[in-house]
Amino acid sequence: MNDEIEKLKIEIEDLSGQIEEIKRRLKYIAISVKNVLKRRGFNFFSSCPTGELMIPQISDPKILEKFYKYFKKYSFRLFLRDIIKNKEKIKLEELVHFCSLGTAKKYLNFLNKAEIIEKLEGNIFQLKNRNINTFGVTLEWFITQIFESEFNSVADWRVKILNLKSGGDFDVIAIVEQMMVFVEVKSSPPKHIHQNVVSEFFLRINDLNPDISIFFVDTHLRLKDKINVMFGYELNSKNCKYEIKNFFGKIYCVNNNIFIVNSKPDIITNFRECLKYYFKNRTFVNY
Repeated sequence: MNDEIEKLKIEIEDLSGQIEEIKRRLKYIAISVKNVLKRRGFNFFSSCPTGELMIPQISDPKILEKFYKYFKKYSFRLFLRDIIKNKEKIKLEELVHFCSLGTAKKYLNFLNKAEIIEKLEGNIFQLKNRNINTFGVTLEWFITQIFESEFNSVADWRVKILNLKSGGDFDVIAIVEQMMVFVEVKSSPPKHIHQNVVSEFFLRINDLNPDISIFFVDTHLRLKDKINVMFGYELNSKNCKYEIKNFFGKIYCVNNNIFIVNSKPDIITNFRECLKYYFKNRTFVNY
């Protein structure tokens, strides 16, 4: 009997050792943005900062699910921008620029329940985390949620890579079908986007060499009149051969792997079309 117990102990110890070895190996082969960047030789520094995220402060899955559902709506994202602008003193009547009074009331009540805002006296609220000064970080966070929830892919926001000419700051990096996707995220309308922004986008592409690059502007306005023109100017200055092609709605591609994207009809649809177009139009060389 004692011999059998000793034999079982040895087998258990052996299995424990094998499990630890498997865990150790999985740590390095697991698909993550950090691991993929390191395997490509980049000096990964950090990603996914939470200090300026405007997201629910309670862990209720229903609240988180509803927040994600609301965030898909353009009117809700515009509403959140107004919340940030008025973060010290939020009044319902000042939040109806892009939605009806009834919708504004619904959004405000939800944000209070989600502990993103807190009530002061009367019907006046304030942003709970008053360190938030920009909507951009939260929009980048949302783009990563889209890649994870809609495309079953890993993604990080605010990725920092050291020792790159462009500065090494990338809004969103995702891994889709072992392809690296870089998304430049702009929450400002086209009139606030200037040529230097497009130039910096191409610098980041040159540093990162992603498979797919997306220049995303969260607007329902068309991008052709300004953004496409700036892309053309940048590419001409580099003496590049290129074609800016409209392939779906009001979104465009440059040479099949760089995309200029707005949020009409919605972000998920437009990103899905970009991925579908890229995978459909990849070219293969037969030897």
